[in-house]
Amino acid sequence: MPPVLSVIIPTRNRRKTLQRTIESWIRHECRVPFELVVVDDGSEDGTGEYLAAEAAREPRLRVSRQPHAGPAQARNRAIAEARGTYLLLGGDDIRPGEGLVDGHVAALEAPRPARFVLGRTEWDPERPVTPVMRHVTGFGAQQFRYDYLRNGQRLGFKYFYGSNLSLRRAELAALAEPFDPAFGGAALEDADLGYRLMGPRRDIEYRAGLQAWHDHPYELAGFAQRQYRVGRATAALFAKHPEIAPEFGEREVITAFESAASVRRRGDRVMSPAEVAEAEKQLLASLATVEHLGHRWQERIYLGLFWYLQAKGMVETKIPAPEIALVLGALLGRALYCPLRSALRDPGCSLPSDTRAALDGLTVRLASARGGGRPRGCLRWWLSIRARELSYVLRVRR
Repeated sequence: MPPVLSVIIPTRNRRKTLQRTIESWIRHECRVPFELVVVDDGSEDGTGEYLAAEAAREPRLRVSRQPHAGPAQARNRAIAEARGTYLLLGGDDIRPGEGLVDGHVAALEAPRPARFVLGRTEWDPERPVTPVMRHVTGFGAQQFRYDYLRNGQRLGFKYFYGSNLSLRRAELAALAEPFDPAFGGAALEDADLGYRLMGPRRDIEYRAGLQAWHDHPYELAGFAQRQYRVGRATAALFAKHPEIAPEFGEREVITAFESAASVRRRGDRVMSPAEVAEAEKQLLASLATVEHLGHRWQERIYLGLFWYLQAKGMVETKIPAPEIALVLGALLGRALYCPLRSALRDPGCSLPSDTRAALDGLTVRLASARGGGRPRGCLRWWLSIRARELSYVLRVRR
């Protein structure tokens, strides 16, 4: 029986994770016939040999291999080889929850069918979940924003996630390369495709009951690097679609540029490139010593830190080189002075003495970098963060 749905899985050098994922798909119980289309993107860890052996035993598994060209190109090849009427975008670290395939097909074949269907992806319950992981899919929502969504909500291109999202294969028939290989890594190539398919329309239907599990652990340093890569990809997205730049925080970067220029005109001291780099290093090192705590004050700092790192990636591809350090210093101060100052005054912020001293010194340096020699009040920041926290609590309870 030909497959009704094709699961698209790119992979590279993640044999153990991939093996666990494929075993989970093979055990997946459903009424709808499906296939797994896996493209090995030039792995060097035995992935190719494992896939060849597994495909010989499992008729639903179809495998191909390409020289390393990135996840976008691997997805494109898998899509070209897929035979299903429907595609389910997945990953080598995405395991299916109960009823996932049947649920996606039912949504796509409903009397009033959705054009695109987005399920919910949660951290793998069989793996440890760090405070950083809880933050980036919870209050911070830097990776997934499911906690801020309603079941059945119609969503725009920013939610065209490259995992647990289904569509008709015919949607991509006219595109020689659905995913743009120019994005290189796995960052925003999915949003780019979503925008090219739907523009400003809201054609994605969110189905919270369609559950998948994400087996991708993160610590603070790893997610910090990920956010910087997202910032670089954001700049590439702007280059293709300048009209959507305001939706990704471009205004904040421009404001920081203007603020930095104002500081320089006044003759105030600004942070040098070496000082910016040292401040970033010190901040990450200090936060790493307490990242296991998972307190509210850390969530507030993470919100500023991960936003800054994404903005940094944007700045380094958008701002003239002589101005980069000046703008980064302003961004660092705007993003982190208030949350650091608030954390250090929080009675619940229990820190080792050397960590507290390092963060206190960093806060003093950021006071001037954020736009003047004297510290500015943080009332506006505090009100906005409290509003976000209350909104988040209400959404999660609902």
